[in-house]
Amino acid sequence: MDNAVEVLPIRDRILTLQVIDEAIANSVRHGLSKSIRIEVRVEGGRPCIEVTDDGIGPRSGKSGLGSAFFESLTAGNWSLTQQPNGGSKLTVKF
Repeated sequence: MDNAVEVLPIRDRILTLQVIDEAIANSVRHGLSKSIRIEVRVEGGRPCIEVTDDGIGPRSGKSGLGSAFFESLTAGNWSLTQQPNGGSKLTVKF
């Protein structure tokens, strides 16, 4: 199976960039991260995006527009988790 993002339809490539943009903005704005790692792969013909940072990690509270965007795009197939050594990991599959 080809794992290249170039095999994705243009719509999925645009949405992938929008997810990455939102993830970076949230990582810096809310997580106060200094370092961000982004991995994009294709699984079963669909994008899978993982964004890991060294910030303060997810906090409880009211969900924002980023969460609503991820939810609408993935029908619930996303997660934001605390990392064992601090920071967050966002996984988005659509």
